[in-house]
Formats: sequence, structure tokens, C-alpha cells
Amino acid sequence: MTHSTTDLRTRRRLATEQELHQAALRLMTERGFAATTVDEIVAAAGVSQRTFFRYFATKEDAVLLGYRELDDAIDSLQVPGDPHSALEALLLFHQDQLDRLAQDEADRYLLLQRLISTEPALRDAVAARELASMDRLRLRLQTQLPAAPPLTSRLIAEIATAVLRVTFDHWRADPDGSVAELPRLYRQVRVAAQTLVAPPRRQ
Repeated sequence: MTHSTTDLRTRRRLATEQELHQAALRLMTERGFAATTVDEIVAAAGVSQRTFFRYFATKEDAVLLGYRELDDAIDSLQVPGDPHSALEALLLFHQDQLDRLAQDEADRYLLLQRLISTEPALRDAVAARELASMDRLRLRLQTQLPAAPPLTSRLIAEIATAVLRVTFDHWRADPDGSVAELPRLYRQVRVAAQTLVAPPRRQ
């Protein structure tokens, strides 16, 4: 199999994932989460049910595609070998994620957040995925920081996740807040966190 063939298949896979995700988000926004079926999603996306289940196990997975994309990014994350630099790199990694979100996916993300806020089942699914992503991040950090104890990797993952959580809490508290505000808010929280956890200066 040639490299170009592999790239073409990857592009097709990503395009199909996006089509199913967008169809799920549109239908759930119009009809509600519970009232939307997999049959309706595949009809709107113009694919078969078999294709749907090749990509997603549930309709929750389809509408919450961003968490799979985040996990893929975590799996390829590279950080320096010392804990302080690793935390810095991880905070900048999340900054980059939010910068790209605000630039490329603002409208879709706002629709998704509005949907999640009205659907308890989706809120539960999001909470479960956030915990799973943090654990995935912890394990990834352990492989990147072999000389550090496991507790260090967990602390780095917890701190970075807390910075994200505080950012989103502040953003959601403003009913008029735009997705474009997220990178700026995150930067403020990130700088505050870095100040708190910075190594003490030698006297």
C-alpha cells in the first residue's frame, strides 16, 4: 500500500467521521438527544448503518467526536523529561487546542455546548469522557517522564485539567461569552497557575 493511498483513506475516514458528527449535532439540536436515532443520523449523512457502527459505537460517540480527537492528540503528545517543563508544555498544548477551536470550529462548538447544557444524558457522557481523557493523559505522561514517580504524572495531569476546568467554568458563567473568548480566558488562568506552581527562586 502506497503512502498516498494511506493518506487518501485517512482523509476519507476523517471526512466520514465529520459528516456523521455534523449530522448528529444538527439533528439533536433540532429534535433533542433522546428523539434522535442512529437511523436518522445515517440518513442525514447519506451513509449506511454499517458505516456508522464502523466509526462509532453509540450516537453519544458521534456527537462527542471532539473527545476522540482530543484522545488522539494526547496519544501523540511529546513533553520534555523534567516535570516543570512537562507541565509548561502541557499547558501550551491545551492553549494550542483552544486557539484552533476558536479559529476553526467556533460555531460547531457553541452548538454542542448549548446541546450539552440541556441534555442530562450528554452531560453525564461528557463527565465520563473527561475523566477518561485525564487518565489517558496521566498514562501518557508516565511514558514521557520515566524518571518521575507516578504521582508526579498524576499531579501534572490534574493541574492541567484544573486549568481547563476553571477556564470553561468562567466562560459558561457569561451567557454572552463567545468561543473566541476561550483562548484569552485560558491564557489568563494558565499564567495564574504557572505563577502558583513556579519553582521557588533561590535567595
